[in-house]
Amino acid sequence: MAKRSAGLSNARQQAQEPEPYTFPDDEPVVTPENAVETARYISEMTMELARMASSAGLETTCYLLTMARVEAEAAIRGRAPGLDAD
Repeated sequence: MAKRSAGLSNARQQAQEPEPYTFPDDEPVVTPENAVETARYISEMTMELARMASSAGLETTCYLLTMARVEAEAAIRGRAPGLDAD
C-alpha cells in the first residue's frame, strides 16, 4: 500500500510541474511590420476565450485572459499611435 501511495504522490508532483513549452524553429516570426496585426488577433482571441472562461466559472482564467487582451491592446496603441482597439 505504501508503494502505491508513493506512486500517486510522484504522479501528482509531475502533474503540478509541467515541462516548459519550447517553440519549434519552424514557427513564423513576428516582424515589426505584422506585430500590430498579431496584437489585434491576440486581442480578439483572448476576448473570446475570456468570455468562454467566464461562462464556465473559470474566474482566474478569465482574469488572466483579460490581462493578456489589455496588454495586446496597449501594444497596438504603442505601435500605431492614435489607433484605438475596437
